[in-house]
Amino acid sequence: MLAGEVHRHQVQIDALVAEVAKYSKKMTALDAAIAIADSRVNAAALGRIKAHRSDYGGRGGLTKFILAEVRAAGSVGLSTENVARLAAKRFDVLRFGTIDRKLYRDTVRTRLRWLQEQGDIESALAIWEGKKVRVWRKRESFDSFSELLNQRIAIEGARHG
Repeated sequence: MLAGEVHRHQVQIDALVAEVAKYSKKMTALDAAIAIADSRVNAAALGRIKAHRSDYGGRGGLTKFILAEVRAAGSVGLSTENVARLAAKRFDVLRFGTIDRKLYRDTVRTRLRWLQEQGDIESALAIWEGKKVRVWRKRESFDSFSELLNQRIAIEGARHG
């Protein structure tokens, strides 16, 4: 299991290294183009630009909001659609056009998946009105194996009455 995780991360690292090399090559070409266009311009003085949208309460605002709402829902959780509706109301997404609404829903799903990968929330499939829906809820955490074992014993005891 650990070997698989190490391999998966190494593949990601290799892909990132290749991407950095690609962007470095592009930056070098852009610096050369700037120098050709106007030799008085110092390309290094341009600095970095860290672009992010502030439509959702600034950097990380949507993610923080989603995490707070899912945690507030507790073990019952919220469906993806409910999370999207709550965030749409909070960030006034209704003003967006149809195409932007789809992008917004994709953004909400991406943030939910990211929070799941971070171990902050968990998801499960549920049947609601005959349809499968994904429900997001606060991740249960256990400090020790014995706590996990005690929970299993309690669940088994409840099943057998």
